[in-house]
Amino acid sequence: MRLLPLLFVLPLMACDPTAGGWAPPEQPVPTPEGLLDASDPQAITDIVARRGTGFWRRDGFRDPIITVETAGRTWRIEFYGCTEGRACTDLRLLAIKPPGEEPFEAETIAEWNAERRFGKAWLDEDEQAVLEMNLVMAGGVTRQNFDLAIDWWLVALKAFHEVFEG
Repeated sequence: MRLLPLLFVLPLMACDPTAGGWAPPEQPVPTPEGLLDASDPQAITDIVARRGTGFWRRDGFRDPIITVETAGRTWRIEFYGCTEGRACTDLRLLAIKPPGEEPFEAETIAEWNAERRFGKAWLDEDEQAVLEMNLVMAGGVTRQNFDLAIDWWLVALKAFHEVFEG
């Protein structure tokens, strides 16, 4: 009877966790001419500036962060997949809504996520409602695609503030 559990464990021990899709994706080839990627924070800032005021700086890891204000709502763009603060591959759009007198309910967050495609909400450790949307920019996207993603983000951001008035 003691051999039976080993029959299940031994094959798993022989598996390489990097095989079969477990390894992170390889770095893409350079972005083709005419496409936008996450390597230039100023280019991203210039594009989102059409929708509000924005500026960029570097975080503690030297990765770029753009802070944007649109229609009185503050949000930011965080750069990910960076190498020494440069050559970033992905973006995360993020907004945080501090709780008012009443903390946000997990049920409200679950309803939000079930009803919407763009922008996922969650509660952080301080019970603040967080809205985020991730964009893979590696290999490049068209300007039209990026503009559309930002438009969908702003739709989600407006609804987020309406639902989570606090």
